[in-house]
Amino acid sequence: MNISESLRVKSGDVVAFIGAGGKTTLMFRLGREIASHGKVLITTTTKIYHPSVIFPGDTFPGATVLAATIEDAVAELRGRWQEQNIVVLGAGQDQEQKLLGIPSLWFSLLQSAFPHCVILVEADGAAGRLLKGYLPHEPVVPTATTLVISVASLAALRKPLDASVVHRPEIVAESAGIALGDLLTPKIVAQAVEKGVQLAQGQAPSALHLVWLNTGLAHGQAAGASLTDARMVARYLAPHRVVIGQATACRPLQEVWPPEHAVLGVVLAAGMSRRLNGEKLLLAWQGKSLVRHSVEALLGSRLDKVLVVVGHRGEEVQDSLADLPVEVVDNKDYRAGIGLSVRAAVTHVEQGIGTQCRGILFALGDQPSLRGSTVDALLGQFLAREGAIVYPLFEGKRGNPVIFPSDLYGELRLLQGDTGGQEVMSRHKERLYGVAVEDNAVIEDIDCREDYLKLVENRP
Repeated sequence: MNISESLRVKSGDVVAFIGAGGKTTLMFRLGREIASHGKVLITTTTKIYHPSVIFPGDTFPGATVLAATIEDAVAELRGRWQEQNIVVLGAGQDQEQKLLGIPSLWFSLLQSAFPHCVILVEADGAAGRLLKGYLPHEPVVPTATTLVISVASLAALRKPLDASVVHRPEIVAESAGIALGDLLTPKIVAQAVEKGVQLAQGQAPSALHLVWLNTGLAHGQAAGASLTDARMVARYLAPHRVVIGQATACRPLQEVWPPEHAVLGVVLAAGMSRRLNGEKLLLAWQGKSLVRHSVEALLGSRLDKVLVVVGHRGEEVQDSLADLPVEVVDNKDYRAGIGLSVRAAVTHVEQGIGTQCRGILFALGDQPSLRGSTVDALLGQFLAREGAIVYPLFEGKRGNPVIFPSDLYGELRLLQGDTGGQEVMSRHKERLYGVAVEDNAVIEDIDCREDYLKLVENRP
């Protein structure tokens, strides 16, 4: 899948780019892609640098047209498109070598004159920052727009909210209820993007709206961490379609959200943990509760939605998961054992999603060291093996989490007591498929005080 396919760009579209952190780069990369098989016009309603500035050394493959009237623009474009598939249009040029934006009324006329041309328009400004706060009159999206792409850079994450990172940081601070200088989180980034989407919807009510999350890495950031961050931001932006990628990369596309599959994650966090005075899931490790670590591992994976089943001290467990993009299922029968938590989760899934859900991954709330990459390994094998019950193996030992296919939901709904999914697995041994992983967390959970101390002290 290329960029135009992931963004669902069609012949005749007017595509507006808003936001910050890579709009221009994405727009020109998409333009060059479309120009390989059709006509494309690149323009702006604000300002963009002349292509000779963006592409030094005369490496831009198209032409540039400056036109003061729509009549002049149409005439110039007809001539230029005889020789080239990609043309940049401005209403003039300022002293900084920036092309001036064309009037919004031109777009419907350009569509009529060139019905098969794709028009790409930079409809926002962000002063070169990674994220932006919006004034009420922004962005400048033409009414004729058919597709709006909201852009944000993940390099903003965990940076302080200030003017070096965010265009108009005071607006983002007020909207998010935080202070200048506070670190930017996935939720705050998603909120800033969502604000732009809402404003654009008011300007182009009939347009589709997608999000591009730019994974261009910040200094010292690992690629895996960037993808995990992107998935978290994408979850906060649900139900918007989110494309994760880097327009400057040889392979620019990384993932599209929500996933095409529908495999959900469930964290079982309703138990009474009697051996740890009922407080196990709320114990702290590395500044977070154990259950929050477990939930974040699933959120960083390719699973679709993530559910958390609560029961004992349910309100406190929910409080420890505050601001995470999860659905909470309240198991009022938690005293009867883990089987009732499994039943509650399956019933919730069937009522809310039904036949669209291909499987459910069940994880334990006391697996704080579980890696998202381990979850992805299990998910990949599950999707490749129709009807399999997939579980992890570490040094030959069976562990958790386990993925059950949808045709076994009926059996999972009948579980009683503390047997959990083991009872269903024992009845379908021919369907079991173990995946060797290099993550000892799959066979380790926190059952007693000694287990917790080993975790905190990093002892084997």
